[in-house]
Amino acid sequence: MIFQKRKDFSQQFSPAPALGGLTQIAISREFHIESLVLIVPVTFAGSAGSGASPAIGNGLLDIVKRLTLTIQDGSQNRNVFDVTGAGAIFDAATLANRLDSGTNAARNVNDDTNVAADGTYLIRIPLCACNPSFAEPLFSRFLLPAPRYQANPVLNVTLASKAQITSDATATLTLGAPVLEINRRFVNLQGFVPFDFDVIETRNTFAGGGQQIVEIPTPGSYSSLMILNDPDAPAHADLLGGGEARIQMLGQTIQRWTEPTLLSETDSRTTFTPFRGLRMLDFVGDGKGQVASLDGALNTNALQLTGARMQVIQAIAGASAQNFLARRIFGDIRDLRAIK
Repeated sequence: MIFQKRKDFSQQFSPAPALGGLTQIAISREFHIESLVLIVPVTFAGSAGSGASPAIGNGLLDIVKRLTLTIQDGSQNRNVFDVTGAGAIFDAATLANRLDSGTNAARNVNDDTNVAADGTYLIRIPLCACNPSFAEPLFSRFLLPAPRYQANPVLNVTLASKAQITSDATATLTLGAPVLEINRRFVNLQGFVPFDFDVIETRNTFAGGGQQIVEIPTPGSYSSLMILNDPDAPAHADLLGGGEARIQMLGQTIQRWTEPTLLSETDSRTTFTPFRGLRMLDFVGDGKGQVASLDGALNTNALQLTGARMQVIQAIAGASAQNFLARRIFGDIRDLRAIK
């Protein structure tokens, strides 16, 4: 790593975290921030074994329904992260090809139809400012420059209720005391300027089958787009019914795929059991290791003043829902390319 790491943690949540509630925590800004990891202890009891407690969505990984990290950059507040807890886990694990044992144990079991058996689970939800698939020096160019902010960044955490985790009325769900792990870097290089970015997860709901179009927001350059089918159901079933999907700009097809082919490509990059229904469009990865440049980023900046849009066009089979989690970089990224 280029810069020395300064690891810290905090439990100064306000109000006290509770199931079904909203809590927040302010993060001091003396150093640049590489990542935040929300660690949530959860005790699940009364299941009488893994097969006795029906799951909703992703089981215990849905204990955090939403995470929003807000910064005050100049005179404007903006969200750097706005994601579901499960989405943050899926994104970081797929990019890094790593999933810790505690979080892995809290996934749905028995072919993803039931939550985990009785026990206490430590669930790690990472918010990675520095993309874990990037190699240095690219990695450090996305540190959050907290010292330049006008106020402390604030992390808002929306916690699930028991009913949002399991439909088993006899089971019990107990929330432990969450911890926020803060990974900072001591940047001692004069003139070092990180790039602005955001990581945003959105829900797309389709009332019926046929061709459906979802716009990719402009401006910005996208390094990846994670697609999660049917987020509220454990099976995360295919949505295209054997059809195809594509990204299109100004009438030109940028990428084209089917669900089985993109699923195979996504699963090929992970050594842990893949998440069901998850597919990732990695625009900058080469499949050989860590990313060294952003030559392949999906650039929407040229469309900003034209009124044109970048679109995901899909042949949806029927009424369904889908989440997109996008990593977007702002500004001129020519300095981050291998070919100038």
